[in-house]
Amino acid sequence: MKKLLALCALLLPTLLVGCDVRKVAFSPEFDGCVDSFAVNFFNWRLDHAVRFCTPESEKWLKFAASQVQRNDIEQMKNLPDNFAYTYSIRQGDPKGSAAEVALNVENFFVLDSIGKPGRVKNNATYILQLVKQGKTWKVKLNGLPRMDKNQQPESDKAEQ
Repeated sequence: MKKLLALCALLLPTLLVGCDVRKVAFSPEFDGCVDSFAVNFFNWRLDHAVRFCTPESEKWLKFAASQVQRNDIEQMKNLPDNFAYTYSIRQGDPKGSAAEVALNVENFFVLDSIGKPGRVKNNATYILQLVKQGKTWKVKLNGLPRMDKNQQPESDKAEQ
């Protein structure tokens, strides 16, 4: 009986850690989708970002592109070369076909108000939904990605 309990005590933590979908590396395709979308979307290469989204998401990227003005394009050309991002999986379904990631982006150009010029933003967190279509992961947009107000640094909250 003691041996059985000892065995259960050893295996239970392993099972619990193994089943935590937030820690599972979904696949290289998952990482590649998040990486490619982030780099293209936040550097305003929306025509490239569309390849990493669901077909229904394309309309939101077209809408974002329609909001870019000539002055914004000039500013985008002169952006510093220090764009960076990290992400973590916040949720995932046990089947491995959907996930939610928190994407922390640094030093990127943002258009956040109609009629106002864009600006470089130091730091923001975006929540993205990803779905698996066949063997391919895609970002699913139900609107333009929005900054997660709950995860912004205090200095950025005061700026808004």
